[in-house]
Amino acid sequence: MYFNKFSSWGKAVIASALVFSLSSCFIQPGEFNSTLTVDRNGNFLFAYNGQVQLVSNAANQASQMFQGATEFEAKCFDEVTTSTTYADGEEIPDQDTSKNVSRSIYPNDDGTKTIVDDTENVARVCKPAEVKKQKAEWDAGQDERVAEQVRKKAESENILKLFGGMNFDDPEMVARFTREVEKLAGFNKIEHVSGGVFMVDYSTSGRLADGFAFPIFPSVSVGAPMLYVTRLDDGSLSVVAPAYRVVPEDEKSSTEAANNPTGQQAAKAIPTKGSFTLTTDAPILMSNSKSGAVTAGTLKTLRWDIGPGPSEAPKALLKLAP
Repeated sequence: MYFNKFSSWGKAVIASALVFSLSSCFIQPGEFNSTLTVDRNGNFLFAYNGQVQLVSNAANQASQMFQGATEFEAKCFDEVTTSTTYADGEEIPDQDTSKNVSRSIYPNDDGTKTIVDDTENVARVCKPAEVKKQKAEWDAGQDERVAEQVRKKAESENILKLFGGMNFDDPEMVARFTREVEKLAGFNKIEHVSGGVFMVDYSTSGRLADGFAFPIFPSVSVGAPMLYVTRLDDGSLSVVAPAYRVVPEDEKSSTEAANNPTGQQAAKAIPTKGSFTLTTDAPILMSNSKSGAVTAGTLKTLRWDIGPGPSEAPKALLKLAP
């Protein structure tokens, strides 16, 4: 009975995490060590030490919108036509898929075939007159180009506000974010390394009246937390860490495609590698720890080693005292 309830709840958590990540950022650990101690009365200690990465699809979309030429560069192209005759039965090479080629095939009376390829936009060196003309057009459009850049910047900022995205190339935004997080209880240290990767030293303790999740950043709309602890109405305690795992390549590719429907190049997530340890004196109703529980006196310890290969998200179900 407990296993079924846990399984349904766990699936719902992971599904909601995926949906949330589509609209903003998703949170992923890098190298880390995490521990959770829970007693049968619901008192707990939690710690996380290591890397946390925030991958922002909104920021990626905003940065793509804001890209554009800022310096003049003359560009000239031609349409090039090539004609080649092939003997009867001679193998005809395929078109060059890297180029914009239009192919026509003309059969001849002697059995040969003439292949005509029209290739558009073949780059070449510009002539002085062409450079002069393009430069004049560039200068004439300067005011309009600046206005367009201002408009795109405003749109990109609106995207970040709407979806809670973080632009990790903006030092002011990163500094503001870290200052806000440092004010939150439990965050002993948070330091931006680069590209949305933060070094985090976090620890907290208390009593689980209902639930606990890590991390929560209320100042920005980031994705679902990496770990959930939920107290259920039947007296059991569910522990799920959906982000504490290495995602298989086939699942990763489909998830990345869903998160990036426009096909823009997304930031590459750092590898996940670490460990999660759960210690308790409460009865363990279920866990997916491969090594099982190790008992020392009244305490039982479950351990999950994450990485380098694919792994399951840690799950456990405990029975608290009435």
